[in-house]
Amino acid sequence: FYRTGEVADEVWDILLYLHLSSTNLDEQQLLMNAHRQNDFQTKLALHEKHYSTTSAALLQHVDGILEEIDKVIRKSDAHPTYIKNEHRRLPLIHKHNKFVRETFDNVRARYAPEFSEE
Repeated sequence: FYRTGEVADEVWDILLYLHLSSTNLDEQQLLMNAHRQNDFQTKLALHEKHYSTTSAALLQHVDGILEEIDKVIRKSDAHPTYIKNEHRRLPLIHKHNKFVRETFDNVRARYAPEFSEE
């Protein structure tokens, strides 16, 4: 995932691979062969065919991460003095968690409108 909300091709490949592992083993093998042979046309065709399913899986993953990050952020926000005094690295971790939250918000904003139109 990128800060801009873009999703790396490798993430899309994994989502598609996982989907095909439970739905179509022939297409899963086709994806693997296309990956090994740098056959981008075949990979693109498979990604387009299964986009609605892989984008739903992406959003489910993003929502799960956002939920977990929010829990951690709320917990650290509730005890700022304790965190600052007892765990000297936690402020940095807290800052990182907010960065991750922002990144996943950007992913959701980028892909949720497309998903909801289908």
